[in-house]
Amino acid sequence: MDKTIQEFINAGFTVLSSDNDKEENKLIKFLKEHYPNIIKDNEINVQELKTAVGLPVDEKVNGYGLNFVGRNVARARYAQKTNKELKVNTEMSKNFDTTQNLVLKGDNLDCLKILKNYYSGKIKCIYIDPPYNTGNDDFVYPDKFDKEESEVLGLANLSDDDFARMVFTFKTKKSHSGWLAFMYPRLLLARDLLSDDGVIFISIDDNEQANLKLLCDEIFGEENFVAKLVWENK
Repeated sequence: MDKTIQEFINAGFTVLSSDNDKEENKLIKFLKEHYPNIIKDNEINVQELKTAVGLPVDEKVNGYGLNFVGRNVARARYAQKTNKELKVNTEMSKNFDTTQNLVLKGDNLDCLKILKNYYSGKIKCIYIDPPYNTGNDDFVYPDKFDKEESEVLGLANLSDDDFARMVFTFKTKKSHSGWLAFMYPRLLLARDLLSDDGVIFISIDDNEQANLKLLCDEIFGEENFVAKLVWENK
């Protein structure tokens, strides 16, 4: 059964012909065409669904912010200490004793944590060129995530349904939540590295530009945004 259909059933709705793939696809197509706010990252937003059908909605004011599946996982990854260590490759090094340049090879999350130990609050300029989450680069959540890893991250109270939902999201191509969960800890570490007068440049395209802006507003402070530079390449 399609996950979106199961969401309907869990929300208390009766779904006809749920075993028929064509009927399921028709329903999903209808919702995406007429109510695009209800389905995001192949999941049902129950509050938006209730609003659309005129059911009462619990209007609790919890503030304004960016929410996504895997947010707590990303936060835990940021706080988790790395067990990797930096080793110098003297054979590939040139003028190691006098150069002021370093090239780090390895997982960028571990590299950022290692750099933080030495350069916290000292970096003047950061430039990153993250995955654009397009259909062409086939971005999927690259960090390991399974039951064992969730317990290591202190998420042992994760229900089976929540765990399955996260695994589904992280393995879905072009998932906004998966992309945000990937970027969140890395940008938090970048913030820790920046000096008070430091600046960060991030290349991105329209697939995640809006989400990236919200994420950076939260991490670096909305008041610190300077400008968006648009490159016309065609």
